[in-house]
Amino acid sequence: MTEKNVLVVDNDKLYVELLSDILLERGYSVIRAYDGMEALKKTREESLQLIITDLIMPKVDGIRFCKYLKKDPAFNHIPIVILSGTVIEDITELKEIGGDAYIPKSSIEEVKRNILQILTKLEEKGSIEEVSLVDGIKFQPRPIVGELLLDKKHMEMVIQRMGEGVIEVDATGRITWINPAALEIFGKSEIQLIGTRIIDSLDIAKDPELKEIIDDLSTSSGFIQRSVTIPYGERTLRLNITNLIEAETTYLGFILLVQDVTPLIDQINKFGEAHDKLFKAVRMATLGQLIVNISNEIKDPLTSVLGYTGFLLNKMDDGNPQKKELTLIHDAAIRARTIIKELLNLVYQGEPKLETASLVKELKNTLLLVRNRAESLKIKILENYEPGLSLVDVNVNFLKQAFLNIINNAVDAMPEGGTLSITAKQGEEHLVIQFEDTGGGMTPQVLNKLFTPFFTTKEKTKGIGLGLSISMGIIRNHGGNVEVKSQVGRGTIFIVRLPVKGRGNG
Repeated sequence: MTEKNVLVVDNDKLYVELLSDILLERGYSVIRAYDGMEALKKTREESLQLIITDLIMPKVDGIRFCKYLKKDPAFNHIPIVILSGTVIEDITELKEIGGDAYIPKSSIEEVKRNILQILTKLEEKGSIEEVSLVDGIKFQPRPIVGELLLDKKHMEMVIQRMGEGVIEVDATGRITWINPAALEIFGKSEIQLIGTRIIDSLDIAKDPELKEIIDDLSTSSGFIQRSVTIPYGERTLRLNITNLIEAETTYLGFILLVQDVTPLIDQINKFGEAHDKLFKAVRMATLGQLIVNISNEIKDPLTSVLGYTGFLLNKMDDGNPQKKELTLIHDAAIRARTIIKELLNLVYQGEPKLETASLVKELKNTLLLVRNRAESLKIKILENYEPGLSLVDVNVNFLKQAFLNIINNAVDAMPEGGTLSITAKQGEEHLVIQFEDTGGGMTPQVLNKLFTPFFTTKEKTKGIGLGLSISMGIIRNHGGNVEVKSQVGRGTIFIVRLPVKGRGNG
């Protein structure tokens, strides 16, 4: 062998030094580690020809240390000798551990003799060919040790089968234990995570709130248990963190319990959405009745105002100084009448009377009403309709009104010119109509209130905030929906989906 590096792993320093002396005398270089975590780190850093390890050690025990190495193609060629005081009690489990030779801890002379036998075999053949327990040593299993090992295996089995993820982290922030549930949540293997710093390996540890909790745990002089809910990709995780304290002062690390609460959060969100819809429905019903009552009370006196002001205006000469003030009254009354009409349209949409129609035809007819205005504002209208679109069952007048409100909103967003792109595509169950403008876009705050009745960002003389509310109501009454995407400085996209009737000549 050109290199002769041997890793010796044992939390008992006496055995580490004993084995080191034997190996040094034989001409080997010795690398020492005092727990499985340190052993994993040094295995990854050094080029090794042999590993001698104990089984019962802190942090990562020898059993897991051996299994990790045998599963990793980068290290599974390294022979492993297990030197442990529990070999006799644990003999039925030894073949599952992955060691190449097993030596019970006994007298110094016996340990030395057995180690030299292993080294001779390794030097002569270049490998340890088969799993073997050194013969010639008579031991009786110790009941107390067997019971302790049984308890340890039972606790490990319970943790391995828990539905929640369990992660143990030492005082240096390195992962020492992780169960299958946690591995499934994070989509990583045990070999990838054991021995690594949690803040480097799991994005959750970079969450500011969680990081603050971990910092508190490491500086606390007493027992602390904290909980936090954080997003993780498309999931939502509930984390419960408990610090590990020895002798009430020494910080050993922490235990992290991880629950995937995404289904629960989804149900809560659905309940919230249903509650909001019910609340809005009740509010709109109440508002509708209020609108009808007020409109009826205002309509008659308003008609009188319009009639008398119109009569007086017709009798006045253009030079009459009172004509200007009377015109303002007449115009205000017309505006009030328009508002009442829009309010009643909002309330009395009801079930539309449907007829089979071509969507493209109705879009083109609607555009005729705004094309001149768009051209005067230097707005270019681009149309792109997929051939053979399905026909739709709609109330044509209502649908044209919905489209007109959306198009007018886009035109109003481009007072200095721009482009309005209108596309129509066939979906599986819906026709998808997209209105995209190059206007100034909307902030998230405006976007959230966009379909709220009477909400508007326009000047009072240019809108009362009912057009988009009416459009949403019309499209929903047709079994469709409206989605809006907007970005400040980039423009706005209205996406309308309407249920199809069947393939046609749309």
